[in-house]
Amino acid sequence: MLLVRLFTSQHEVAQTFATSGIDRFATPTRWRPGPQGAPILDGTLAWLLCRVVDRVTVGDHVVVLAEPELLRHADVGSPLLYHRGRYAGLADAPDGPVRRVAA
Repeated sequence: MLLVRLFTSQHEVAQTFATSGIDRFATPTRWRPGPQGAPILDGTLAWLLCRVVDRVTVGDHVVVLAEPELLRHADVGSPLLYHRGRYAGLADAPDGPVRRVAA
């Protein structure tokens, strides 16, 4: 099992992998074989190779429990987030405590 974290600029790749019924690894997706033959997407912020420990059926879903075996990450970059139906990145946090100014 391979988990991947994408850069904020890769929302097209994320949308491809969220689409059912297509070949997610076909062009224009760029990837290479990684450890144990797992596909590694080019230009990712991080990837994690895991050993599947168990699978638990919950309703119509299957929860996969996995143990991390290998991790690689970039030194810089902002992760891609998906929240409330939209893609977003993380903004830099201000230095020190957040202060509110009374209007």
